[in-house]
Amino acid sequence: MSSGRQITQADWDSHQNEISALYMAGMSLKDVMQHMKEKRNFHATKAQYERQFKKWNARKNLNQAEWEFVHHQVQKRKLCGKESEMYIGDVLVPAKKVKRELSRHCPPTFEQKYASVQRLAVESQGPRSFQQFFDLASAREVEPDSTLLGPPNQGNLMGLISDISKSEARTLFRGWFSARTGRGSMLSIHSYLQSILLERRDGDLAASVQQLFGYSSANAMLQLLKFAIYLSSNGVLSDDQTDDILTRFINRGQQLILRAFFSVKTPSIESFARNIFRSALRLEDLHIVRILLDAGVDVSAQPGAFGYRPLQEAARRGNIELVRILLDAGADANAAPGYTLPWAVGTGSIELVSILLDAGADVNTRPSCEYVGTALQEAAKSGNPELVRLLLNRGADINAPAYTYKGTALQAAAERGDTEMTQHLLEAGADINALAAKFGGRTVLEGAAASNNVGLVRILLNKGAHITPAVQRYQETSLGLAVRNGNVELVRLLLEAGADVDAPVYWWVTALQRAAGLGNVELVRLLLEAGADIDASIGFEETALQRAAGLGNVELVRLLLEAGADIDASIGFGGTALQRAAGLGNVELVRLLLEAGADIGASIGFRGTALQQAASLGNVELVRLLLEAGADIGASTGGRTALQWAASLVDIELVQLLLEAGADIDDPGNGKTALQWAASLGEIELVRLLLEAGADVDGPADGEGTALQWAASLGGIELVQLLLEAGADINAPPNSGRTALQWAAGLGGIELVQLLLGAGADVNALANDYSDHGATALQAAVGSNSIEIVQVLLGEGAHTNTLANDGIAATALQQAALNDNIELVKILLYSGANVNAPAAPYSGTALQGVASEGNIAMIQILLEAGADVNAPPADEYGTALQGAVFGGDAEIVRMLLSAGANTNAPAGRGGLTALQAASEVDNLEVAEILLEAGADANLEVDACERTALQMASSNGNAELVQLLLNFGADVNAPASGPPFSSFTALQWAADHGYIRIALMLLSGDADVNAAPAAGPYGRTALEAAAERGRLDMLQLLLNAGAGSGEADTQYSRAATLAEARGHVTIAKILRTYQGRGS
Repeated sequence: MSSGRQITQADWDSHQNEISALYMAGMSLKDVMQHMKEKRNFHATKAQYERQFKKWNARKNLNQAEWEFVHHQVQKRKLCGKESEMYIGDVLVPAKKVKRELSRHCPPTFEQKYASVQRLAVESQGPRSFQQFFDLASAREVEPDSTLLGPPNQGNLMGLISDISKSEARTLFRGWFSARTGRGSMLSIHSYLQSILLERRDGDLAASVQQLFGYSSANAMLQLLKFAIYLSSNGVLSDDQTDDILTRFINRGQQLILRAFFSVKTPSIESFARNIFRSALRLEDLHIVRILLDAGVDVSAQPGAFGYRPLQEAARRGNIELVRILLDAGADANAAPGYTLPWAVGTGSIELVSILLDAGADVNTRPSCEYVGTALQEAAKSGNPELVRLLLNRGADINAPAYTYKGTALQAAAERGDTEMTQHLLEAGADINALAAKFGGRTVLEGAAASNNVGLVRILLNKGAHITPAVQRYQETSLGLAVRNGNVELVRLLLEAGADVDAPVYWWVTALQRAAGLGNVELVRLLLEAGADIDASIGFEETALQRAAGLGNVELVRLLLEAGADIDASIGFGGTALQRAAGLGNVELVRLLLEAGADIGASIGFRGTALQQAASLGNVELVRLLLEAGADIGASTGGRTALQWAASLVDIELVQLLLEAGADIDDPGNGKTALQWAASLGEIELVRLLLEAGADVDGPADGEGTALQWAASLGGIELVQLLLEAGADINAPPNSGRTALQWAAGLGGIELVQLLLGAGADVNALANDYSDHGATALQAAVGSNSIEIVQVLLGEGAHTNTLANDGIAATALQQAALNDNIELVKILLYSGANVNAPAAPYSGTALQGVASEGNIAMIQILLEAGADVNAPPADEYGTALQGAVFGGDAEIVRMLLSAGANTNAPAGRGGLTALQAASEVDNLEVAEILLEAGADANLEVDACERTALQMASSNGNAELVQLLLNFGADVNAPASGPPFSSFTALQWAADHGYIRIALMLLSGDADVNAAPAAGPYGRTALEAAAERGRLDMLQLLLNAGAGSGEADTQYSRAATLAEARGHVTIAKILRTYQGRGS
């Protein structure tokens, strides 16, 4: 492996274990690099190693607080008789190193050193982190309803749990957190749990989690049950996870125990029971449904965010027994939004529909959703005559009006082509001419025509169905539907009944246009005989002849021409009939149209005349035919001339034919000349042919460049040499691309660069385009990482600090730094490159560009060269310090601060200050460094961005929240951020259920009733907790005074939000608070 730049990620991954083991065992990075070079022929730079260690999260050293946490965990495991292994990321830390670092960072006290394990087990209290907040919890009388971490009550609870293995339980437990903690490691799960629940004693949470992985199966199962209750009642578990609990964990056979357990009237058990009830409905578990109904679960409450009530869900699934159970429990068959009976009809079950009707279901209920019809409309749509009769006998309104998207019962039957049902409904009094649904609806006659049922259409016409056109353009008429189906008999019937042959049948298309577009000769003849306007065209719709020609249908074109169609009609953007035929390459059709007098020079549309279109296909026969007929060989409408098309296709035969016919060899049309086309494709033979035919080698540059520039952009030495020998201007200015030398330098081809320099290429020609191509030769060479070419260009006098004319491109030094090429950076600095050249718009200064990339050596070189650590960034970018914070490397942050970086520079990259960026990327260590260096925790921020504290709260980082509070962060900064997620710090904690953070913020005097952000998405803390189903958070906020003094309005809004999401228990609690306001 010859170069670090060629190493792929797969190469790194294949050596990860060996590299990490050597490094973590204490070997220096330099020694690791040497070992891999000698033993594995693995060559990589220090910067590349550092980036990979960062990607692998392979840090050799932890800070004091992290070692103290490790010490605490090791001690707790020792108390349980367990040994420990320590990983940083995926890398195992050698045991000797762990022991050495623990002795250095956490030396034992005198008592600990000489105490027995038994004494330590009794006396050790462990770390007391966050204890002040738990004291606060007591002061506020916060008592989470789920006694999650208290001692397990073995009693009858074990009867709730299925006989599953401990490994299954662990898998189930890990699965609850996979979406939030990645792979679900115990450390990440523990960290997440710490943010959403409270410990009664420090260390209880870790002990509780460890019981799942300990020796006692009973304790493990009980802890899993308690976690399930807490997580379910606080809106953490998904429907699928709840289903897993019911199917794999709950012991369904213990009816008495289950009933007793679910009858416990605490909010957590009620909420858990409600969620299990929803799951039982989804799984159609009748046994559990009965138990939960007996235990008092509300049969009428909404089960979820979609607003489907239990009876509606049962009806939708067609489960008759489940419907009976729910009705017996008092379920309302007419509860909003009125889906129960229509959904039951959708199952086709007579018995189910009868049960609901007998239970009082309103046969004419109109569902609130415009996509669901009445019961009779749904029955007609399904084609179930027995259901239709049943519903009519029970009083169904046969003429219930069409919805926005749903038709009447008669319209539904007709659209199915169901003659028997349609007649039955007509005999029962259905309105044959009822208006169609607003969107996509059809009248009865239109529905019958769509079904292609000629007999039914005849019956409807005889019974008085109107044949008037559709009211809306996007609704098809009966005639249009018959034409679309190609049904000649039906079209004839409708015409005989008085259908308007020239009325639009759909949008602006007439029946004749549609028939021609389908290529149906018989229908076209019928419509013409009926008097159809042969040249009809509304708006931009093509005539019948244009459509027929576009299909290449010679027979149909001949028919229309004989009937008098306008041969040169040019409606729309596709061109005349001749242009359409030429675009298909259809020689026979073109000849027919020419003989009929078609205008050979018509040039409507985007692809030019018939000749241009023929040339674009490379059709020599057709081109010859058109030339013989007098086609304009130089026409360039729509872009290219015929010759340009031939050259772009590299069709030498066609090129020669056109040249012999007098084509202008240098005509650029609206783009490249023929020679430029040939050069851009690298076609040396075609280039030689064109040069020999007299092509101008320096024809004006098209949108990109001259022939020579095009050839250089491909790196073709032979082609470049040919053009140079033909006299090409080596320094011709590009239109918007690069000079030949700039292209060659960017490709990294030293031989071509030397050829061009030898021929007199200007080494300092300016780049002048606004695209990615714009670069001087030196900039281009740096972009290709070619040290050899850079040295050659510098030797020829290349300027190191030139920008493109428009100032868009980075300098050579900035580009080299971005490319992480230390050697090039050193060469350029030695050659006089300005380390403080103004920031480039898309990369910044040299220092800003690399600050986030983690290359300490590069940053050190730039700083030593005098890089301004506080240089102003370009728009939408950031300072070097802000970039370093996004990169997350604490050492680089310290380095920049030591160099004088301003911690409070205005927001830049991404609209964030350095401290905001640290919170955004959840980097506690960097945030602490910045704060200790003077970062202002309350620096004014962009209106669309959150404060550092709000970000930390939304990320669930309790330690960062406390750190920011300690440094004076404004706990009551107004809600800020993007419109869809604008909250205060407390509102964020409430929304995500981060109860530990909420306690911290409340202890810092957070306003529990802070105003929500303006607009429909703003929420108070109480409203956010209610909407997201955070039961314990809700109780905490209520105890802290949420909603008080607001005349019940906040309680009411929060309860409504909870009910909309199916959080019945929370809504009930909030409703009890109404009436307590001022």
